Amino acid sequence: MSEGEAPPPPSSPEAEAKPAEAKPAEAKLDGDAILPATYSEKDLRAAVGAAPRKTGHAEPSDDLEPRSFKTIAVIAGALAVGIAIVIFVVLGRANTDKYALRCEAERVVAQQGRAFPPWGFRALDGEAWQPLRIAHETRCQSRETDDVRALERWMLAMILEEVNVQLAAHDPTRLDETEALLKQCLLLTRPPTTPEPETLTADRVAQHKEVERLLGDVTYWRAAAKLRDAASALTDASKQFDSAAAQRPRHATDAAAWAAYTRKLAEQLRAGPAAGAPTLP
Repeated sequence: MSEGEAPPPPSSPEAEAKPAEAKPAEAKLDGDAILPATYSEKDLRAAVGAAPRKTGHAEPSDDLEPRSFKTIAVIAGALAVGIAIVIFVVLGRANTDKYALRCEAERVVAQQGRAFPPWGFRALDGEAWQPLRIAHETRCQSRETDDVRALERWMLAMILEEVNVQLAAHDPTRLDETEALLKQCLLLTRPPTTPEPETLTADRVAQHKEVERLLGDVTYWRAAAKLRDAASALTDASKQFDSAAAQRPRHATDAAAWAAYTRKLAEQLRAGPAAGAPTLP
């Protein structure tokens, strides 16, 4: 120790016991320490000079699996079903625009195309489209059209032909049937809900008037049937008066006169007021 230097402080036992601090060890540069322990796609893009991903796009995630084949198959099946439904609807609408008059063995049926499978035709509903009963020998031709008015004309012509046959037969037992057919004709001659050509309108009006006249024939023959019944009743009464006159009743003395009178009335009813009177039995 030189002269003038202060003597070193005395060392304490704690200082002597404390070991010297170790200097930090140098970082070990090996292959594992070059790359960071974690990284992101954004950092990698910046490192290689790629443009960053646009904002709003989700970052790819390793835990998202690709869409399975089952999901794709379900979507494809749903699309196929939807397309099939659309096709069925279009075909159904096109088929409902078809109409037909079908001649069967004992009746004529008005039909319309079905809207749903099975395709084909079904009988039309409503009083105007009641099937027409016909005989086996009746001439009938099945036809198809896309105009319901044409179907009305075909059905009307068939019914009127049958009505005229029935009225010409003078069969009082079929008057109710004939009247029902004529009322069906009135429905078929009603004006349509949509405009139609003037020629068709004129034909419809003329047909309606013809149906009204045929209904007059039905009323006429109903009255003729009542006359027939009245003539039959008078004939029976004249026979009973003849029987009473033969028994010589005590209180009635004009039985024979009434027998002759009622017999004459029955003959006059059968003869009618002039030629062409109703044909009575």
